[in-house]
Amino acid sequence: MNTASKLINGKDIRLLKNSVPKHNRFFLRRLKEDMMNWDSTPLYVERETKTPGYELTPEELQLYTAVTNYVQRLRKVAKEKRNKNVELMLMVMQRRLASSIYAITQTLNNRAKRLEQVLILIRKAKADEAKPDFNEDDEELPKTIDNYDERNDDEGDKLFDRKISRFVLSLDPEDILKELEEVRQLIDIANSLEGHEEQKFIELSKVLDETDILRNEDGRLLIFTEHRDTLDYLRRKLENKGITVSVIHGKMNIDERKKAQRDFRLKSKILIATDAAGEGINLQFCNYLINWDIPWNPNRLEQLMGRIHRYGQKHKVKVYNIVAQNTREGIVLKKLLEKIDVIAFLFDSWKYFSVITVRIANRNSVSTNN
Repeated sequence: MNTASKLINGKDIRLLKNSVPKHNRFFLRRLKEDMMNWDSTPLYVERETKTPGYELTPEELQLYTAVTNYVQRLRKVAKEKRNKNVELMLMVMQRRLASSIYAITQTLNNRAKRLEQVLILIRKAKADEAKPDFNEDDEELPKTIDNYDERNDDEGDKLFDRKISRFVLSLDPEDILKELEEVRQLIDIANSLEGHEEQKFIELSKVLDETDILRNEDGRLLIFTEHRDTLDYLRRKLENKGITVSVIHGKMNIDERKKAQRDFRLKSKILIATDAAGEGINLQFCNYLINWDIPWNPNRLEQLMGRIHRYGQKHKVKVYNIVAQNTREGIVLKKLLEKIDVIAFLFDSWKYFSVITVRIANRNSVSTNN
């Protein structure tokens, strides 16, 4: 019995059948890969997806393990106390850890700063025999990680840095001091990697070397990241290699985004974008995509690839998902593959969901293409 058969039960099948109106005897479905021109040629070009598997270096793994242990321990307490704000803060921190060393270093520094501020407020309140004043406002906070993802990168980063990152599990100064000391130790580990050539960036460089992106005059590459800190890091690294780069992020207005899109089409070799580029911007003149950060939602991943795999694309689309195999995110990716397996089983097609090819643990390769 395959994975899909194990995960699908009778209730799932009934729900699927009930989704079709009873007065309709026929259910017509068209995938964009099945659509044809009048001359019977495919309307959409072929798409190839690869996931270069790589291992964190021992130094990177030390940082990853230390931060992950910190996150998991506090998340357990946050769940027990039903503290959704702290739990959300830790989930975002874990994702920034997976994104880049620069992103997690900035996040840890910000956390330490916020803990110091909270400690000052608590001590002042204790001296005044009053409750701590955290300057609460009426701004609605996201309740889940999905709600957080609905905000663009600029809104999310501001909200995280200004508010979410200062939530604590206890108002006991000793508890806060203990966490602050742990965060400072994590910062020391992160700072020890300054100047370290990140293995993830080495994998990106391999893609540039193995393809014609830089050698071909028309070669263009789109890089997606979920975090502004990582965008800044990648821009700096690539420009230091002499590569022309454009960027699109949530803080840019529509005119600035259009200019970046125009520069990318006419002169820049690479566009680095956050989810801000996921809507309303068509980049079918570019046929290479690197998902530096992998969304945990298959639909979001498909939407990202749709920026270049769309009508009007002339060349075969090549997508690279860069994932470290020896991380928790690698495990999550395996679960994602199982979800895609279920969807493919239900709809009897791999075409639309040809999202990821990945090597995980003892599997040489797992392909979603049939």
